[in-house]
Amino acid sequence: MGKVMTGALVIVGLWIGVEFFNHGPSGAFGGAFADFFESETDVIETRSTAQRAGDSVIRSMAEAEARRKKMLGE
Repeated sequence: MGKVMTGALVIVGLWIGVEFFNHGPSGAFGGAFADFFESETDVIETRSTAQRAGDSVIRSMAEAEARRKKMLGE
């Protein structure tokens, strides 16, 4: 019984960790804990690592497309 409970706790812990990693502290679980993690003085937008990496990829793809168009004279 102890192994089953340990396995369940590990899975739940991983799920919680992935939610916070992918959506950031204020976006995890649909923003259920947004009030807890954000204060009125917190003006900096908090974004998770995955969101910042996605923005970087999109920005890089747009720059590559602009370079390609410039090279081809489009």
